[in-house]
Amino acid sequence: MAAEEAGNPVPPKRFRSVYLDTGQSGRGPRGIALAAKVFGADRILFESDSGPTESIVPTIESVKRAALTADEKALIFAGNGVRLLQAKGVGKS
Repeated sequence: MAAEEAGNPVPPKRFRSVYLDTGQSGRGPRGIALAAKVFGADRILFESDSGPTESIVPTIESVKRAALTADEKALIFAGNGVRLLQAKGVGKS
């Protein structure tokens, strides 16, 4: 990623509204960890429905094996999605 190569792991402000998803995690745990380093774990959403796959287990395992804290993994698996939905009024009592 360009930001990483430039030695600047913080994306420009214009990218603060960008969210990434785990998709099929083509780059595996390393790619997820790098995305979290560059964009922040608070900008990654767990995603399981991209393309025809036999199982979402590889995507789950990629997040679990990524060099991230337990809190960062919790954000990716659920926290970020909940936060975004609640911001739109979904799931609020």
